[in-house]
Amino acid sequence: MGKKCWEINPNCTITNWKPPSKYQAFKTGAVPRCLARALKKGCWEVDWVSEIATLPKEAKEYCKLRMREKCPKCPVYVDHKEDLKAIIKKVQEV
Repeated sequence: MGKKCWEINPNCTITNWKPPSKYQAFKTGAVPRCLARALKKGCWEVDWVSEIATLPKEAKEYCKLRMREKCPKCPVYVDHKEDLKAIIKKVQEV
């Protein structure tokens, strides 16, 4: 089994992010800061569409923005480009 995303990129902006206080679902822990790590999956293995679709509108928009801006710059993206590119595209449509 290969390394997981948080092992490949310990400085991941999703793993280490501090969501703005207006996103109470994140602040209260209702949504894990790093869903991939919580599920023990690589970020390319998570069903992000289903997960993000259930969030309140503001949190959903914030996640979409973070994925669109940050994921393509991540070293994990290089090894899983096709999977992550497709995920990011689908998430933007939620």
